[in-house]
This record gives sequence, C-alpha cells and structure tokens, in this order.
Amino acid sequence: MSKIQTDLVAGLKVRILVGLFWFSFLLVFFLVPPFDQDQGYYYFADDRPWLKIPNAFNVLSNLPFLLVGYLGLNFTHKFKKDKTKFIDQSEALAFYIAFAGIFLVALGSGWFHWMPNDWTLVPDRLPMTIGFMAILAIFISERINLRAGQTLLPVLLFIGVFSVGLWILGERVTDIIPADLRLYGLVQFFPIIALLIMLWWFPPRYTGVGYIYGIFVFYILAKGAEEFDCFIWKLTDQIISGHSLKHLLAALATYFLYLYIKNRKPN
Repeated sequence: MSKIQTDLVAGLKVRILVGLFWFSFLLVFFLVPPFDQDQGYYYFADDRPWLKIPNAFNVLSNLPFLLVGYLGLNFTHKFKKDKTKFIDQSEALAFYIAFAGIFLVALGSGWFHWMPNDWTLVPDRLPMTIGFMAILAIFISERINLRAGQTLLPVLLFIGVFSVGLWILGERVTDIIPADLRLYGLVQFFPIIALLIMLWWFPPRYTGVGYIYGIFVFYILAKGAEEFDCFIWKLTDQIISGHSLKHLLAALATYFLYLYIKNRKPN
C-alpha cells in the first residue's frame, strides 16, 4: 500500500472514530433522560470501622493509588528528556497529569469513603475524570497524531471537569437545571471504547502494547467488582467487599500504565 493510500485509510479511520463519538453523544443525550445520583450508592457492603476510621477498608484500599501516582510522577520527571521513553519531550505533560490524577484519586476517594455524600463524591470523581481524559490524550498522541493529542488535552480535561460540575450543580440548584450524570457517564466509558479502537486500528509508536491490555483487563475486573459489592462481601465471608476489591484492581490497572511507560521503547 502506497503512502497516499495509507494516509487516506488513516484519515478515514479518524473520521469514523470522531463520528462514533458524536453518535454516542447524540444517542445518550437524545435517548437517555437526565438522571442524578442514586442515593443508595452511598451505602456499601463493608462499613466496618478500624482505628476510628469509618468504612476503613473502603478508605484504606485507596492507598495503592498514592504509590502508583508517586511512582509515575517521579519516573516521568526523571526520564522526560529520555528519547527511549518520550520521542518528543512534550509527551511527558499528559503523563504528568494522568499520574497526578491517579495520586489525587487516593485522597479524593479516601475522603469520600470516610464521609460518603454528594459533596465528597466530587473530589472522588474529579481526579478520575482527569486521569481518564489525560490517558485518552496520551493515546491520541501516540496512535493518531502528536499535535492532535496535545491540542485536545486541555479540551478533554475541561469536558471531564465540566461533567462533574454539571452534575453537582444540578444537585444543588435543581430548580434551574436538573442533576445530570449523562455527560459524566460518557466521559467514563467512551475513552475505553476509543482506546480499544485506537489499539486495533492505528500502529503504535512505542513497544509495550501488552501493558496497555493489562490496563483494560484490570479496569474491567474493577468495574465488575464494584457491581457485585455485596455478593463478593458474602462470598468471601465478609473478608473483603466488592468495592474495596474494586479499588485494588483499579490501582493495578494504573500500575500497568506505569509499567508501560517504564518498559516501553520507540518502535
């Protein structure tokens, strides 16, 4: 296949990916009515205190995010000028933001589980959206176009933060606008679909693709554990709940992002 044909195919794939985003956006906002946070979400299977820490295991199971965030920030800082880790030094910024988001997840989620309510759910969700959007920008840069990823990074971060703000604003001023989690749901799940498509359709600029699949595997397992919070709590004879297990599995997913940047090399 000639270079012109290759460029045409790549351009078509990008258009399909963009079209998929707009299709998902329109589908969600035209077919799904606005919905707010189910208040039952704040009741988790494991509410045991320990050393005066309420909901102790749900709080403490966030600590691995601190470690991964620190490792990632430290590694990115040390090797941002290393051509074996970053072909272009500007690529480091999105990784800084992603690992900062991961670090802050530990603090925000820990605070939320210490005192579960609408307000503490905000610092729980904000770092997650920052991490999701930064990771999406990373792989746009690496798989499609470096400049496109860098240009979209602040746009994606704004959308992520706005999605949380839209929800909590609606919770506080429901007479003006409804509390609405639709955009947040799109922010949380569309990057997963987009990343999988990019992995299949676009050639990598770096080695280490296996680590990226590790991110997906453990993230999917984490979401499954979250859904079966009570079931896992009973299955393990009240040793660990699904939500605590979710934190550990999600932290493993972020650790695979760290392993990816640590072990990859330019193709």
